[in-house]
Amino acid sequence: MLKGTFQNCYGLSDFHMQDIPFASNGKENRAVIYAPNGIMKSSLAKVFDDISKKKKSSDRIF
Repeated sequence: MLKGTFQNCYGLSDFHMQDIPFASNGKENRAVIYAPNGIMKSSLAKVFDDISKKKKSSDRIF
């Protein structure tokens, strides 16, 4: 399951991600995150990149 709360991360002032469940059977292991603007998608991509590199996220706006 993927879930999280992000505050002051690359322009996301306060973002609560809903739980995204992944099935354990290996067939249903995809999820789509839709956002009408590019800022949220870019910010989430940067946060997940930081997590993968075990780096603390920062903020450039707030």
